[in-house]
Amino acid sequence: MKNLFGDEVKLGQDEAAKEKSSSGEDLDESQKDKAVFLDRDNTIISDTGYISKPEQVKLMPGAGKALRCMQQLGYKLFVVTNQSGIARGLLTEERLAEIHSRLKSLLMQEGVELEDVYYCPYHPEGELEEYRKESFQRKPAPGMILQAAEEHNIALEKSWLIGDRYRDIKAGRSAGCCTILINLPGNEDRKDKSDPPPDYAAVNIKEAANIIMMYHHKKEGRHKVLDIGSFKADGLDGLADRNSDVSELAKILERMEENILGELQRGRNVFSKWKAFAVAVQVISIACLLIALIGVFASINWIDSVLTPLVFAAVLQLMAISAYMISKS
Repeated sequence: MKNLFGDEVKLGQDEAAKEKSSSGEDLDESQKDKAVFLDRDNTIISDTGYISKPEQVKLMPGAGKALRCMQQLGYKLFVVTNQSGIARGLLTEERLAEIHSRLKSLLMQEGVELEDVYYCPYHPEGELEEYRKESFQRKPAPGMILQAAEEHNIALEKSWLIGDRYRDIKAGRSAGCCTILINLPGNEDRKDKSDPPPDYAAVNIKEAANIIMMYHHKKEGRHKVLDIGSFKADGLDGLADRNSDVSELAKILERMEENILGELQRGRNVFSKWKAFAVAVQVISIACLLIALIGVFASINWIDSVLTPLVFAAVLQLMAISAYMISKS
């Protein structure tokens, strides 16, 4: 396989790479899986600088639901991340393994399983000599993506790369993936003239998942893909919480139906409260009329025994009518 510069390279670690597939033999493209390759920092976890401890790993808001949605659409999930902190002596590969174990654990709690995590520890200006070098694994080169595709039988033309830097986009485009740039507000990357544009842009991982979902349904002929600007980042809420074979679009419609039924139920509750009040007032009004009627036959003081109950009955009757009208509105 040739790299961006036309040189023959092997996949895997730079000195001891092996070309292999998970099945041990070449597969037809139709038999290969599709995948989403994810940058790590500020894409699926918060970037606090060089993360050097497992407890510093915090998922980005909505990352669990977003990745679960992608997984339910049939995409395998991979992390591809530059980790020059190793070359700079800020952490060891053993500590990085603990950090990624923590990441996998947090995602498992969200119902998400990472297929694998690929990282590049090298940097041309590293403090540690063993890691101080250029590497085809380091983004913007596509080495990690190509290695993952080779080892896991991934069809790159059906796959996605999501990241918050143009080096991520360049790596994804070089590997043949469709790309999404995360433009996190306040953390937008500066584009150089040589940087290729992303296929799509999103403000966070949730919107990126929406883009993939809409593209997925378009390819299946379900509905027309929408313009990115019309997507809502909260469109995934409740979408990936159900494990069924029903399409994601059907689940959205189901949720809308539930909301409508909920509103109707609340309306019925309001109706029954006002109706009960109207009935109670009506009963009291009838009682006042009976008292007035008894006063007529008893031939006692007209004002005290007849007129006062009649006035109360009239007022209460108006109240009953008003309550009934409110219950109908």
